[in-house]
Amino acid sequence: MKSKRTDRSYRFKIDDISAGAAVRRVALNQINAAIAEIDSGLLSPEDMVHDVRKRCKKVRALVGLVRPGFADYAVENAAFRDMGRMLAGVRDHDVLIETCDLVSAHCHKETDRAVSAAIRLQFMQDKKALARNENLPEKLDQVRQACDKARNRVQDWCIQGKDFDAFAAGFRFTLKRGRKAMAAARKEPSADTMHEWRKQVKYHWYHARLLRDIWPGPMEAHIEAANVLGERLGDHHDLAVLRQALQKQPGHYGDRDAIRHVMKLIAKRERDMAKTIFRQGALLFAERPKALASRWSAYWTLWREEG
Repeated sequence: MKSKRTDRSYRFKIDDISAGAAVRRVALNQINAAIAEIDSGLLSPEDMVHDVRKRCKKVRALVGLVRPGFADYAVENAAFRDMGRMLAGVRDHDVLIETCDLVSAHCHKETDRAVSAAIRLQFMQDKKALARNENLPEKLDQVRQACDKARNRVQDWCIQGKDFDAFAAGFRFTLKRGRKAMAAARKEPSADTMHEWRKQVKYHWYHARLLRDIWPGPMEAHIEAANVLGERLGDHHDLAVLRQALQKQPGHYGDRDAIRHVMKLIAKRERDMAKTIFRQGALLFAERPKALASRWSAYWTLWREEG
């Protein structure tokens, strides 16, 4: 599982004067941080792309939490989605390399080291070729300009609803989609169904992080459970991406026997992960969306009264 640097500023605060003010503050924090990361030049290109894309996802989760009461949801969600997609190429190759390493590590007894090393080397060469051709500085500049425009728009965001009522419908909507996606993945655990489930788990994880202060102890436990599930689903999806890359250009990465060997390792790792993933998912989504929203709404009310 990949390590995470957790942004603990991504949360609502007791001194936010309203739900709308909280949403605008968090959005501006993420946009300003993305701009600062692009301008600083302190990060490697890979880390910069990773962090900026992650901030785009955080803003998308944020606006998703208030989507029923936010008239500009569709416009803003699409804007931050497009920013993230603009920077996807190099990061996708990093994931292929990391996943190749994970497969070798988890299946070390069965792994043919020479085969894995050859495939990894080819992924590295492909990444370098892509980096030379995709003009990353220009794309980062375009994303920075888009962030500037978004920062100006945030000032005028109008969020309907008071206190937790501003979040309740969007919160329930994401939970319902998560439970539905889990059921679809359990029925047919394909790359697409598992990926869709993972997206909803990640959104729920972000929502829980935004609300972590309403009762820190229990919320931290819930956040960690969502994080672990999201990471494992991410690893599972990365295996599917690796398999698809090898299937698309098998001769590019090795001979037929070499590719068949790696495919078997990928399938074994997927099977090993599936049981744990569905068990964790059942626990995370055990409570019905309406009930969980009601409980967290009560936590919110008590927390705000204390402030």
